[in-house]
Amino acid sequence: MPPSSPPQTLLSLPLGGRGRVVRIRGAGPVSSRLAALGFRPGAPVALVRKAPFGGPWVFQVAGAQICLRPGEVSTIEMVRLGAES
Repeated sequence: MPPSSPPQTLLSLPLGGRGRVVRIRGAGPVSSRLAALGFRPGAPVALVRKAPFGGPWVFQVAGAQICLRPGEVSTIEMVRLGAES
């Protein structure tokens, strides 16, 4: 079994890529809101769309599609999932 990859932020997830949330950096209302939207440790997440010119990113998480700004995306750490997960 290959060694597990180190956590990266969701910014490194390619379009159509899948990952599993490890943690949300920071504290406060943004972190709490991200957790309430389903970005909790262990949650699977997939990148569905990225708007051009630094616009919002759309993720599939907890049975919903959630749109986040790149600044919010950068606070969510994840590990990538392969095709088998």
